[in-house]
Amino acid sequence: MSKVSFVKMGGSGNPRAFTLVELLVVIAIIGILIALLLPAVQAAREAARRMSCSNNMKQLGLALHTYHDATKGLPATRSTFGATNSDGDRGGPYWGGHLALLPYVEQQAAYSNLISYIPTRYGGSGVIPWEGNFGNPDIRTIAFSGFVCPSDSNPNFADSDSWATGGSGRTASTYMFCIGDAMNNFEDENSVVQDRSLFNPMQWKSMGACVDGTSNTIGMGESWKYFGADTWGNFSTAYRGGIVGVGSADVANSLSARVTECLNRVEGKSNIISGYQTRTMRGSVLYGSCGNNSFHTVLPPNSPNCVSGGPNENTVGNWGIFSASSNHTGGINVALMDGSVTFVSETVNCITSGLTGDRPAQRTSGRSDFGIWGGMGTPNGGESVTF
Repeated sequence: MSKVSFVKMGGSGNPRAFTLVELLVVIAIIGILIALLLPAVQAAREAARRMSCSNNMKQLGLALHTYHDATKGLPATRSTFGATNSDGDRGGPYWGGHLALLPYVEQQAAYSNLISYIPTRYGGSGVIPWEGNFGNPDIRTIAFSGFVCPSDSNPNFADSDSWATGGSGRTASTYMFCIGDAMNNFEDENSVVQDRSLFNPMQWKSMGACVDGTSNTIGMGESWKYFGADTWGNFSTAYRGGIVGVGSADVANSLSARVTECLNRVEGKSNIISGYQTRTMRGSVLYGSCGNNSFHTVLPPNSPNCVSGGPNENTVGNWGIFSASSNHTGGINVALMDGSVTFVSETVNCITSGLTGDRPAQRTSGRSDFGIWGGMGTPNGGESVTF
């Protein structure tokens, strides 16, 4: 019988180890693969967040229709919810319009509990958002997930309001009411500027006001919420969500002048220039000034917000340009009045230069001066355009 011989390969019985150079090459390759993969993972996550955000907007669009079916009108951006003055007249319209939608987004219990704390007579404990007892725990600290876009990295207002221990503005929303292309005193329910908007304080307009068509009119859209730990001490330096104080009283009567002044106070698309930051409660659900819960279609999406005033001023009022914005790449979601949701690019046709120098802030009729974006914000401007 022949004998079989086995030959050892490699000359040595010891297994071959990696050299340091080979190990570094493998690590480098793995690092490159991770670097290539990470943006794709982040993009996938943002796509999921954007889809979730679009669904939130869809639900709010349906809530607007359901509210309209039940009340024959659209919600007011500010209202009294039944409170009256001591003389029997209605009280000050402090409460935000988001609260009226709560029963139509499956939050009837929260709505009923909140309303139960608003007395029937204005001036009593708890009639306004920043005073009185609203239960323990405070109902005003409830965070409604459907009111916040997952891509908005700013925290909810809950437990961050040291200005008012009563809880003013503790509940947040990144979805705000569209108030058209005119700028005036939105706190005045009789202001002529109301003709340019579907949503106004103490006014409940019907769908019939959409003369340009419900598919051509924005109902609600995204706007970055912004809130400091102390509303009255912090400045809003962020480009999105922050508010620029243009520091010039004469722009209050000219929208075109305000646009120019506003854009001169920001550094590209980064921060507001030092010395022009103002205080803000952008995104407050409870308190219904347009600086809190509304936006104009004057500056394109992802533009700054502007008011006539310098730093360290209260900017929750109504003399200003408040812009739509989001943390999505390149634009925002909007809910049209036909119930559909669409994504609007920040490069949408919007005129911000070459405007007539004396363009009045209180224009009441006619086509928008601010391109397609301006036209989509006005329900009866005579435009029938789509994005």
